[in-house]
Amino acid sequence: PEQPTTPDLYTVPEGAYSEEEEDEDPPLACRWPAALVTGVRVAGATVTAPQANTPAPPHLPAPDGLAGVLAALLRELLHLAPSNARALARAAGYQGDVTALAEAMRAPEENAVGTPGAFTAPWRQPWSPLFFEWKVDYFPIEWQGDPGGAGAGRANWSFDGNSYRWLGTGAHPVPVSLRGRQFLTPTPGKTTAAALRQYARTHPGPAAGALRALARQADDADLFAQPLVGFTEQLTARGHTPASLNPHSRLSPGLRTALTEAAARTLPPDPGARPRPFTGWNASLYQPLRAGQFAFERLAVIDRFGHTLPAIFPDPRALMFAAGNEPGDVIGVGVPARRFAPELPEELTPSLRNPAAPAEGHHTINPPTWYRFTQLTPRLVQPARAGFTLLDALDDLNPLTTSSDPDTTAVAAWLVPGYLDRALYAYAPDGAPLGELRTTLPPDGVTRATWHPLPYSRYRTIGELRDAYPHLHDFLVALTAPDRGPAALRALLTVIDRTLSTTAPLGDATPPHTPSVLLGRPLALLRVRLGIDLDGPPYADPAWRNLREGTPPGYPSYRWPVRLGERDELADGLVGYFHGDHRATDYRLLHTVLDTPELPDEARDYFAPIGTGASLTLPARPPGSDPDHRDAAYLTLLADPRGTVHATTDILPTAEVRLPARLVEPPLAELPVSFRLGPLPTTPYAPEPDPAGNGGRAVQPPALQLPRPSDRHGTWTWVESATGDQWTEAGTHATDGEAHHPHPVPALRTGRLTLRPTRADETAAEPADETAAETAAQTQGDRR
Repeated sequence: PEQPTTPDLYTVPEGAYSEEEEDEDPPLACRWPAALVTGVRVAGATVTAPQANTPAPPHLPAPDGLAGVLAALLRELLHLAPSNARALARAAGYQGDVTALAEAMRAPEENAVGTPGAFTAPWRQPWSPLFFEWKVDYFPIEWQGDPGGAGAGRANWSFDGNSYRWLGTGAHPVPVSLRGRQFLTPTPGKTTAAALRQYARTHPGPAAGALRALARQADDADLFAQPLVGFTEQLTARGHTPASLNPHSRLSPGLRTALTEAAARTLPPDPGARPRPFTGWNASLYQPLRAGQFAFERLAVIDRFGHTLPAIFPDPRALMFAAGNEPGDVIGVGVPARRFAPELPEELTPSLRNPAAPAEGHHTINPPTWYRFTQLTPRLVQPARAGFTLLDALDDLNPLTTSSDPDTTAVAAWLVPGYLDRALYAYAPDGAPLGELRTTLPPDGVTRATWHPLPYSRYRTIGELRDAYPHLHDFLVALTAPDRGPAALRALLTVIDRTLSTTAPLGDATPPHTPSVLLGRPLALLRVRLGIDLDGPPYADPAWRNLREGTPPGYPSYRWPVRLGERDELADGLVGYFHGDHRATDYRLLHTVLDTPELPDEARDYFAPIGTGASLTLPARPPGSDPDHRDAAYLTLLADPRGTVHATTDILPTAEVRLPARLVEPPLAELPVSFRLGPLPTTPYAPEPDPAGNGGRAVQPPALQLPRPSDRHGTWTWVESATGDQWTEAGTHATDGEAHHPHPVPALRTGRLTLRPTRADETAAEPADETAAETAAQTQGDRR
C-alpha cells in the first residue's frame, strides 16, 4: 500500500576528484594481422576454425590495403567470445567437451593461439539497480453487501477496536490489474543510520560508540523499502502525478499562481480508454474504498544498464492474456507468481476465519493459494482527518482557538473523588469550591446521594447549578436519580479508582505539590466535538459513462466506528464519556473504558463498556456539507486533565486531544481542599505573652487549637456554617501532642478543615526572604 514517498539521497565522496590536469592519451596499441588469434588450446589440443567456416555477414566490405583483415577479425572474435563455444566447435569439427572449451575461451591470455589484444577477457557490467516495476491482481471487497448489489446492509468487515477483520463475503470475483514503476532509493538504511547518529549526539555516554557502529552497519546494509506508487490513485481512477497548466495559456500572474498551486494539490482523473461505438461502456477501475486483497503477478528490478532481475514472473498460462497485458522476455531468474509467498506483518495478513481457532485458516480470495495474498483493510481513498475540537463549556457553538478569550474554557467542572469519606467533590473551572456529593442517611431511613455545598459556595442545591454550570448540573442530576439511589455514586467512584490505577499521565510542567491529591486525583469534565473530515470534495467515478450525469460516491455516507481511550497507553487519561443526539447529551449512561468483568456489580445500567467502539459511529464529511456539525459527535469527557484522550478508527491515524496547560495548572495549583470533621473537641488558641507590650498579649485573630497536618504548602483554617447560609472562619494552630489541663473546657465543633494552597507568587518569594535573613545574620556576625 502506498506510503508518503521520501526524496532520493545523493552523496558526493570527499577527495574522489583531482583538479590536476590529466595526462595525454598514451600511444594507441596496434597489432599486425599475423598476431590475431586463430585458435584456442583446450585439454592439450588446439581448436582452430578455418577462415572458410567462420560465420560472416554477406557482402563483407574489403577496404583498399586491408583485404582479408575484416574477415580475420571476425575469425578472432569467434575464438574469443565464450558464448560462441558451440559455433566454434561446429566450425572446427571439435568433438570434445564444449563446456571445457567455453571455460578455456574465458582466459585468452593463457589459452589463445596468437596475441590477444588488450581488454579482450570476458567482463560483466556492474549491477546498479535503478528502478523496479510491479504488477498486482487486486480483488476489491465491498464495505457492505455483494458487488452486484445483493445483500445490501450486510457488513463484510468487522472492527475489533484496533483493526478491521474481513468476514469472508463481498469479494469481487474478477481482479483489477494495477501496475507501476518507481525509482529505488536506499532510504531505510540512510534514515536509520542518521537517527542512530543523532541519538548518539543527543545522549552521549558509554553506548554512543556502539550506536555509531550500528549506524555504520545500517549504512552498509543496502536496505531498500519502496512504496507501490500509484496503487491507491489507480483505484480511484486518477493519475498519481499532479495536474499541470498549459504553459502557453494567457493568464494573469496572480491567477496563474493560484491555479498552479491548486493544480499541484489535484490528481487528474483517468476516465480510461475511449469508448467505441456500439460496443458498450468500458469497465471502470474506480473503487470507493481501498479494501481488498491482492497478489503479485510480476515484480522486476531494472538497473541503469537495462539488465532486468525478475523477482516474480508470470506463470506461463498468464501469457494467454491479450497482447500488451504482459511484459516481454526478461533476463535472469525469479519465482513464479503462483509460488511467491510474501512475509507479511500482522496488519497485512488475511483475516482468520475464527480468531479463537487459528488452525481453521484465513479468509482469502483463492484458498488453494492463500499464501500469495496480502490484505488491505478499509481505508479512505482521499486525504482526510479525524480530529477533536475543544468547545466552550457554556456554548457548544464556540470552539476554542488560540485567539479565544482567556476566560473561555472547555472544562465544565473539576471532579475530585474523595477516598476518605467516599464522596465526589465538585469545583468550578477556575478552582472555586462548589459542593460535594456523598451518601447520607436522612431521618426517613432511606440512604441517598445528597449534595452539600463546600465552604463559601452559594449553590445550596444541584438545581442552582443549571445556569452557571449546565453540564455539571445534568451530570449530577443523572447520577442522583431517585431510581438509582447511592449505588451509582459508589459504583462511579469504584470505576474511577480502577481506571486511574492503570494510567500515569505526566502533563506539562506540573507543580511539585498539588494539594488536591490529598483527596484524590482531580478529573476534568470537559466538552469536545469529534468528527471525520475529507480534504476536499469526495472522489467520484470519472468514467466516460459518468461524463454528463455523474453518480455521487457512496462512501461519505458510510459510518465508521470510533473507539475512545487506549488502555495500553499510560498517558491516556480517559475514564469515560457521555454522548447523545447531536448536542443533547445523555448523562444517564457513562461509556467507560473498563470491560464488563471489571465493572462493579451495582448500578450496571449506569455504565456501558466502550469495547470496540460500536456505540459511536461517524461519517466522513465533505467540506461545507455539514455546517451545523450534525454528523459530528458532541461528547462530555471524564478524564485526567493532564492525560491524552485517543480516538481510534483504523481508517485514519489516531486522533488525540489534551487540555492546554494554561487551563489545567493554575486552577489545580490553587484548588482548596477541605475535610469534613466533627464533632471534634477544640479549644481557643491562647497566644504566648508579648514582651513588647500590647497589653501583655500579641494581637492575633481568633484561632482554634486542634490536631492538623503541617502548613508547609498552605494555610489550614476551620470553616463552619451555623445557619447554612453564613460561613465563619477561624485560624488553626496544631496541637503539640502532649497532655494539657483542659482549660478552657474544649467545645465540640462540626465543620470543615480547609487547606488553602500557597499562591505561586508567595511560594516564589519565600527563598528570597530566607536568603535575605541569612545575609542579615551573616552581616551581624561580621560586625561582632
